[in-house]
Amino acid sequence: MRTLLILLMALVPTALWAEEKPLETKACYQAFEKYNPKFVVDFANKAKKHILEKGEAGFKDFNQVGPLTFESYPYSPPIVIIRCDQMRVETFFFEKMRPQLQEPGSLKKFVDVNGQHTFVKLCSKLRGSVQAAWEMQKHYWVGCNGPVEMGMLLMKIPGTPYAVESTLPTLKYTIKDFEAALR
Repeated sequence: MRTLLILLMALVPTALWAEEKPLETKACYQAFEKYNPKFVVDFANKAKKHILEKGEAGFKDFNQVGPLTFESYPYSPPIVIIRCDQMRVETFFFEKMRPQLQEPGSLKKFVDVNGQHTFVKLCSKLRGSVQAAWEMQKHYWVGCNGPVEMGMLLMKIPGTPYAVESTLPTLKYTIKDFEAALR
């Protein structure tokens, strides 16, 4: 599964933006410097509001590249709707990757380059009254030519089995900075 995700993430940029070439890792981090953890939280809240207003009919808006998925190349911060109870994605903006990620249990198989099960950790953090949580991971990122450090956000969508997931590749922020953005 990990190999498949890495391969697909490497191939997808050429399918969407043929003129865009993968960025060197340093340039990737620079591309994301305009964002901060608070921006990602606000972006996720916008997605949560969209689903609360539109219901499952709003999922289609997250299955395509657009203003609700991410701002621009290199594809961050993205918005993905997931189901922790089934450990799978409900939406994903890259059509070629979506079928594999929608299989029940697919997120349980996902590990970052350090062998960490980031989605399992995040979903565990959302049990009970916790509404949103961050986790750090290092992984290959679409549009970047190597693995990058990133904060991953998971935010419950109240009254549904869904959660909004987003990430921010960065060397600038720590887990404490990400968690502070939730207050």
